[in-house]
Amino acid sequence: MLPHGPRRRPSAALVVAGIALLVSLSGWGYAATGGSIVLGGSNATNKPTRLSSSAAHGPTLALKNTGGQAAATFSVKPGVAPFSVGSAGKVAKLNADQLDGVDSGGFYAAGSKVMDADRLDGLDNGAFQKRVSKSCAAGSSIRVVNADGSVTCQAVPTGAITGLEIVRGNVATLNGSPGFFANSEAKCPSGKRLLGGGFNNRGGNSTPLPVYRVDNNGDAGFGDMWRAYLITTPTTPTGGSFHFQAIAFCAAVG
Repeated sequence: MLPHGPRRRPSAALVVAGIALLVSLSGWGYAATGGSIVLGGSNATNKPTRLSSSAAHGPTLALKNTGGQAAATFSVKPGVAPFSVGSAGKVAKLNADQLDGVDSGGFYAAGSKVMDADRLDGLDNGAFQKRVSKSCAAGSSIRVVNADGSVTCQAVPTGAITGLEIVRGNVATLNGSPGFFANSEAKCPSGKRLLGGGFNNRGGNSTPLPVYRVDNNGDAGFGDMWRAYLITTPTTPTGGSFHFQAIAFCAAVG
């Protein structure tokens, strides 16, 4: 029989090494703030984790999943953007190019701003016709629908309105050259007054679609003619064309 002696406690280093061995054998891992990132395990921190590089021939971080799942997920609290970017450059296959299956060229564009995050084919959301949100008081009617959804009203002519007629003006072509302008005019036939009007996209437009501003979309002081006058902005991409046509609503007022 061996003589009894004092029991020896394992050292702290031995305990740590044993735990590390068990963790490595089990495949489970956990790293907290200040520790190293554990691949295939859980990591937690209460401070930002930053990664920077001077790589000139590839991204700083590349993620790939060959198991049929997403390469990355971003989970945040409600109302918080899942990620942010530091460049206005377009990201291939990420930017939206259509609304309900319709390209931006199918919408009425009244102008555009410089590069922004909420763009459709290079146009800011403020460049498109907004939903009509205003109305006219009793005794008046809508004369013009503005790009922001507001309306311009006019007094309803007194007397009976008969023979309502829609008159289409000439098809005008606005070229994509800075400062270029074009206008279309729709004139009411003799004996009829102008009630209102606007202009439409005649189609057949080529890309890039010119960025333009509307200098006039109204009667321009005429009692029987509607004029649409568009000017290409200095910031428009060179090339392309936009075909439009003025429309007048005419009737006899007795």
